[in-house]
Amino acid sequence: MKKTLILLTAICMVAISRGQNLAKVTITDMGNIEKLSFGLRENVLLNISKDGNIMDWGVDRYAGRLQESKPGVLDPYQGRVEYYTESDNEAFRGKVKSIGGIFITYYPSSAEDGFAGKVKTVGPNKFDYYKTVENEAFRGNIKSAGQTTFTWYSSYDNEAYSGKPKSIGSSNITYYSNFDDQAFRGKLKSLGGQTFTYYSSTDLKDYRGRPKNGMQFQFINGIKYQFKY
Repeated sequence: MKKTLILLTAICMVAISRGQNLAKVTITDMGNIEKLSFGLRENVLLNISKDGNIMDWGVDRYAGRLQESKPGVLDPYQGRVEYYTESDNEAFRGKVKSIGGIFITYYPSSAEDGFAGKVKTVGPNKFDYYKTVENEAFRGNIKSAGQTTFTWYSSYDNEAYSGKPKSIGSSNITYYSNFDDQAFRGKLKSLGGQTFTYYSSTDLKDYRGRPKNGMQFQFINGIKYQFKY
């Protein structure tokens, strides 16, 4: 009986942890991450910026569906939401403390490397960031969120993609360089095995730089991506 209870507890903890992992990435064709969406309970999405600040949250009306007729729109969450009070650390007073029973913590004002005020945990998942001693192109950006790791191109890389995401989890990301056609240099070239092509500067003016292929929404290695062209 005791072993059964331990096993059930472990299964529940794994399910909870997975439920708060990265669920969606909104990214432009130029590789700019607009928001990272983490799934909470009751189909709630918590949107966080690439440098660890909460943007907003709400109920995902398109949960489980690939396409969205109104991309990025969240319905208001009617459940319990708590906030840190004026008596809490100055780095996170007034910020959201829990959403539907999922607790959120932040790095305190005493944190080094510019971490103060950034999201530290969402449920059991811890967030880490690149420190101020890291390359200037990605210092302060998110390094890991739970089981998902992030790498970024440095200032030593081609300027067309310097500072842009290099990998998200197991998905590698490449871009067209400054040596490519001016209509699509710097744009996404591949992400997790998915390739992107664009009309070139030799095509009709209204088409130049526009995507030739690639769906606006794709599931890649378990994460939903919304591509904004």
